[in-house]
Amino acid sequence: MALGLAGLLLLNGCSKETQPISGINQPKNEIQIADNERNTPNYLYPPLYKLFTKEDKIAHLIEILNNIYTPNKYSREELAKGVNEEVTDYIENLTGKKIETSASVVRLRYSWVGLLFPFASAFYDDKNNRIILNKDRGLLEPFILAHEFAHAKGYEGELEAQITAYFALRTSNDPIMFQSAILEELLCNIIVLEKVPIAQSRDKVVNFIKKARLKKEPKEEIIKSMPPPGIYERAVSIFTSPRLDHQIRSLGGNGISDYCSGFLIHLDQLKRPEYKINRSRD
Repeated sequence: MALGLAGLLLLNGCSKETQPISGINQPKNEIQIADNERNTPNYLYPPLYKLFTKEDKIAHLIEILNNIYTPNKYSREELAKGVNEEVTDYIENLTGKKIETSASVVRLRYSWVGLLFPFASAFYDDKNNRIILNKDRGLLEPFILAHEFAHAKGYEGELEAQITAYFALRTSNDPIMFQSAILEELLCNIIVLEKVPIAQSRDKVVNFIKKARLKKEPKEEIIKSMPPPGIYERAVSIFTSPRLDHQIRSLGGNGISDYCSGFLIHLDQLKRPEYKINRSRD
């Protein structure tokens, strides 16, 4: 099972520090090269970006979203196919291995994972080789799909899936894919800045977005994609979040913090996790 960040906004304060995992240094200027192809300086990381305060990073990411906001023009089937191709191409460029998997995505109102982990946005159903969406996440949906496709292609760790999804979309020439990666980075920075208690994560993030200098359209879409949780979701999340944390640790991760603070640590250090392709699911 895998869970996208947006599905964790109710439970993840992401304040725990994580240790970088050993891996391959990101090739120099990869992000800059991808951005320069767009010929837009606002897409570039400023010099010494990793030394910026969280507030400055958030302001920069908001400026990018304001400049590139693009309404989704794809059906869910088209979006899933496009995201799957982005992740496949990225992994092939990185490893030389082309790992093709089904682009099947279904939206279920009820599922056993959704009942057990109601905060989950999506999960990879390895028995049926498909991604199941539990929630509609708007602008963030490409990233959530990319995260799950990374799992489908063998990246079982949550931090591995986060990093793989981010760079697959961050280096995409499709603005819809690109903005989804930027939005994930923005939400992570907000959560770490706010140091939100588990039960109040969603409310704090939404309030921050409401006050942010985002244009009306992206702001409304982001808020719409994060509706208030019901009583069942709030109650069950308290009991099942420790189980999720244990599950991530059992796979060699650092727990729930891998979705957020661990993810940002690796972005700042411009490192990728060590990619170990697990072909057992194929």
